[in-house]
This record gives sequence, structure tokens and C-alpha cells, in this order.
Amino acid sequence: MRRIVILLSFLFTARALAHTKDTLAILPTLQVAVGFEDDSRLNYWTPVDITLNNDGPDFRGVLSATTYAGISRNVLVVGAILPWSYQEPVSLPHGAQKQINLFVPFYESPAVPQSILATLSDNNGKVITTQAAKPFTLDAGSLLIGILSDQTAEGAGFSPLSAVALPDPSKSIELATLSASTLTDIAAVLDNFDVIILEDFNVSLLTTAQLSALQTWVNQGGVLIEVGGFHWQRTLGSLPPQLSPVIIQGTGTLPAATHLLPTGSPTIAETGQKAGPDTLRQSITISSATLPGKGDARQETFSNVETVLASDTTPLIVQAHQGQGIICYLAFDPAVAPLVDWPGANALWKGLLIPATGTGASYSVVSLSFPFLPMVSPILKRGQLSIASLSFSSIRMGKSLM
Repeated sequence: MRRIVILLSFLFTARALAHTKDTLAILPTLQVAVGFEDDSRLNYWTPVDITLNNDGPDFRGVLSATTYAGISRNVLVVGAILPWSYQEPVSLPHGAQKQINLFVPFYESPAVPQSILATLSDNNGKVITTQAAKPFTLDAGSLLIGILSDQTAEGAGFSPLSAVALPDPSKSIELATLSASTLTDIAAVLDNFDVIILEDFNVSLLTTAQLSALQTWVNQGGVLIEVGGFHWQRTLGSLPPQLSPVIIQGTGTLPAATHLLPTGSPTIAETGQKAGPDTLRQSITISSATLPGKGDARQETFSNVETVLASDTTPLIVQAHQGQGIICYLAFDPAVAPLVDWPGANALWKGLLIPATGTGASYSVVSLSFPFLPMVSPILKRGQLSIASLSFSSIRMGKSLM
């Protein structure tokens, strides 16, 4: 009996050692994604999202993210390391998954960056795993548009927007889906975007810091498009007055045959389609709003508020200037039926994007124009953020998924 117990004990010990050996052979892994859905810009801060997984034993080490000027055949080019690097100690218990979100400078000085390399090392300096990611770099003059919506940027609702042709045919429009968890509260990172669109999105999920960053981004030259319509309350109802150039009172019905393209807007024919009327054959639900009156706090926020399209006394498109940027309010939603299928949707979006292209004012102002007191100009111009004004180390947000 004693021999049987000893034999069983030996077998269990051998199996435990074998299991321990197999477990030690399982090393942590990482995945890295760079840019806003792979889009980035030179001379701007860009997001780096690193996901760590550990199916092996508890692990402690160092995670680093480094900008490189070149990678050839998956081998780092000697001397290609740029002076933008980030390191952080990490602790990964068995079975843990951790996501670390960074913002690193993607500057072309002293050399044009090509990729960002993420490396996980143990505390002895041994490299455990590494992965490089090369984002798509937008050409100067191309537009990056952030979409805060329950629809994705790739959805059918924004097809007419993505199909807009810019004045320079060699330039492109790139759309990136944003959410309450991915919208940064750092204005210097938002500066990547030329335009941000709020459409059928629960704005109450945004923090005060995120809303403040949006306002700073507008002041520095960003174009914010706010879409009202049937879902105006969840999209615009929680916005502070500093981001809302109109006072919305509810919803209404816009009759069929109402003109939906402002004076001075690109026509349907100018978008390459067959010429047609800028009206709908059916009525649609709109948000009903008025311009703020004298004594309203918005007088100190906006330099002027202009109604560029109206139906009787109801503003349909309002354009407000804030600092060097613009906030544009739409009383109807061009990303949902029937407007998304309307031939004029492309022309409408094209007109809304004109301020972001730098080709002049978007529309001729019609009735209901309401001038406000000028606002003090912001200190920094959009796109002219000095490197010296920010730390060389990356900006980090950490989130554990364990």
C-alpha cells in the first residue's frame, strides 16, 4: 500500500512539474494600433492603443513605445530611432488583459516618422515581444472628420459625406468613428481633426473635460457640426451654452417642397449628379429652435450667429463663429432617411465642409442674422501648437480590462 501511495505521489508531482513548465513557456503578447482608425497626421499627437494579454504566469516588466523613422523587412534601421519614446512598468497577473492608451508626438523633426514600435521586456531587459504599426498618414489638405454618432463612420448614413469631392481632387476625406470612451479630453490631440460631427449621439456620456476640450478645439479653428432633428434632445440637449448657438424648444414638421440647400451652396449638378430640385417630396421632422436674445450668455461666447437657411422664422442651418472656429447647427438630420437617399445630400455636406477646406465662407447669409459681441482671440492658432508647450513624454490614459 505504501508503494502505491509513493508511486501516485510521484506521478502527481511529475504532472505538476510538467504543467508548470508548460505554463512558463506561455509568454505575454501584445497588439498595437496607431492613429484614429489607422489615420494620423505629421506634426500632431497621435493615439497609440496597446493591448496586453497574459495566459501564462504572473508577469512584471516594462512596456515601451518608440517612434521610428524607418523599418525595412521588419528589421529596425540602425540610427532610425527618433527622440520620442515612452516607458512604463507593467504588471500582468495570470489571465489578465490590459489596454494602455497613449498619445505620442508624430513629428517629422528630426526625420519623418514611419512607424511606432511597441516592446514588452522583462525586468532584466530581455525582450518578450514586440510589434510595429505604421499608420496611414494624411496628406496636407486632406480632411480628417470625427464622427460622434450611434452610426459608425463606415455606415450608410455617412456615405454621401465620404463621397464629397474636395476642391483639390488629389486630396481625400477620411472618416473616423469616435465614442465617449475614445474622444480625448486633450485639445492638442483633437487638433488632428478638421471637422467633428455630432449626430444621434448621447452627449450626456461625455465628461466636462471632454466638452471643454471640444470648445478649445473649436476656438483654435475646428469646425463642429451639430445635427438636430428627431433625436435632438439626446444629441444636443446636454450641450453647455458655450457649444450651442441656438435654443432648441422641441420638434416640428418641415413641409414637403421646402428648399434644403442654402444660397451659395454647391448645387446637385455641381456634385456630378443630374440636376434636380433641392427639395424633398415628403415632410420631415426637424428640431425647432430660436436664436438667443440679448443678455444671453452666448453673447460672450460667439462673435456672431448667422442663419444661413430658414423656413419662415424657423432656423434650419445656423453658423456661429467662436474664436477661429465654427459651430454649425442643422435642424434636420442628413444621415438618416429620407435625407440620406436624397440627391442633394452630397451637395449639402460639401457646403458644410467649405470652412474646413480654407476656400472661403460656406454660405451667403440670409435673414435672421444676429451679430454678437466679438470674443477675445485664442492664444494658439490651430495647427501651430509649439512643441515647447508640451512635455516630450507621451500623454497616457490607462484602462484595465481584467
